[in-house]
Amino acid sequence: MYLTIGKRKVMIVQQIKNNSFTLELIDTSRNNPWVKKAKLKRYLSACLPVFEDFVLNKKGLGLKSHGVKEIEMTLTLCGAQKIRSLNKEYRNKDKKTDVLSFPVHEQLREGEDLMLMGVLNLGDVIICKEVAVKQAGEFEIDLEGETVHLLVHGFLHVLGYDHEISEAEEKIMQDLENTLLKKISKRLKR
Repeated sequence: MYLTIGKRKVMIVQQIKNNSFTLELIDTSRNNPWVKKAKLKRYLSACLPVFEDFVLNKKGLGLKSHGVKEIEMTLTLCGAQKIRSLNKEYRNKDKKTDVLSFPVHEQLREGEDLMLMGVLNLGDVIICKEVAVKQAGEFEIDLEGETVHLLVHGFLHVLGYDHEISEAEEKIMQDLENTLLKKISKRLKR
């Protein structure tokens, strides 16, 4: 679905859903929108059951016991100018970056008191398309694989993990990232 202002198409919005996890996918670029790519949708779809399991079950956050029945998260794909602007505004860093995360809950992983009505909105993950393309080339992986890696990284940030606060936290987050990526990779090989 296109969101239009006047006669101008400004972004594409789609939903990818698996059981109780819904990913709202937004592509703000007017040229070469990624959300139309079937391979990207397949890769993103493989993430959702892994994310759902991590959020709901005891081996992850165990939020099913808090009454969480549905999970929502937004992924926005944007250009370099937009990510740089957001990075400057929210992190005081005047440069482009690969991924930014905006959690709804500050301490979700710490078990903050959740006042939920069954639906848990995790927040927003924003990925810069140009940086993802560059990094995919540097790491010699496909674009969809790099996009999934950045999404997993952002997903952990919206849950409250932060590799910038300490070396111990960086290790925890890196280990979780690797574990989630392996599970997603297995799903893609089916």
